Amino acid sequence: MMNQTLKLLGLGVCVAIATGCPADDSDPVAGTESSDPTGDPTTDTETTADPTGDPTGDTETTADPTSDTEDPDTDTTDPDTTDTDDPTAGGECLGVPESGAAEGEACTANDECESGVCLLFQDVPADDDAVCGEVMPDCSTRVTGTLFDFASLAPIPDQEVRVVAALDALTNPTGADAQASGMSGGDGTFDFRSEGPISAPIATVAIVSGGRYYTTATGVQSDAGGYPPGTGIHEFWAVPQDSLNAWNASIDGTVDKSVFPVGEAGGIIGFVRDASGAPVAGATVAPDADGSGAQVLYPQADDSVVDTMTDETGLFMILGGASTGEDYVATSGGLSGSGTAGTGPNVVFALVITVE
Repeated sequence: MMNQTLKLLGLGVCVAIATGCPADDSDPVAGTESSDPTGDPTTDTETTADPTGDPTGDTETTADPTSDTEDPDTDTTDPDTTDTDDPTAGGECLGVPESGAAEGEACTANDECESGVCLLFQDVPADDDAVCGEVMPDCSTRVTGTLFDFASLAPIPDQEVRVVAALDALTNPTGADAQASGMSGGDGTFDFRSEGPISAPIATVAIVSGGRYYTTATGVQSDAGGYPPGTGIHEFWAVPQDSLNAWNASIDGTVDKSVFPVGEAGGIIGFVRDASGAPVAGATVAPDADGSGAQVLYPQADDSVVDTMTDETGLFMILGGASTGEDYVATSGGLSGSGTAGTGPNVVFALVITVE
């Protein structure tokens, strides 16, 4: 689910996106939805040069290094001294640590593994039995996690999940080209990968649509000059169409027409939880900054919508938030957490806030 100090779309795509800003799996229970899920202090590599370039500098070669006519004796490029901006050059991928646990060994975060991939399927509470995945020499991204129903909070089986560029999700959420895609299994979990490195400015989001679900987007990763082989978010969400219809019916005539109905006019569906992952009743959510035009409401277990606080479902909805993203704070008793989200038409974005 999205947590911790991500501010995903804080990620900058919050330039119009929202996703509950999940947390980087290096801090699976940081308690807010505002951390950068892909932030990796070891990934500020620069690499752009063509690794097949002529080391003498006299010519720029585009020859296929695997060509049968390539003379290996004439290639004297020193990989240790070649300046390159390609994160895949030399077989090294963005976000892969210099050392770490081997495939099959226990882990709690991607940066603990030599592959840069810890096979986590949930973030809160963190998986106790996660192990490191295999090294992916093509610098593809492996997407693991669980798909959840926003109304029942139950895992969703047999549903397609598409990872797309965040900007594409704002303009064409159902038709955006997938950077990677796969189906959830019988227990709602999924495990799929991109074909080679992902290319998407600002961020990627996971889109779920079709069947009985309204098009829903969850933040996956931000662009850190490329995308690492392991995702930082492992909980994705889908809003049931029937639930959305009922919530819209409950607020029809009580909210500004410019932000209604939720979905067609954009909007955010959220969930307040504690560190164990359980929904929090009695929580309130509010924009962090003064002067916000966002309105926060609370769907109840009977599908009515009130303006007071969460009930045992922990659900909230935000109308009229800034498309470029806003920070929101959830409080319950002495507990608090925060997250960042934006909004776009014909899609609802997910925002999950963990209070501690």
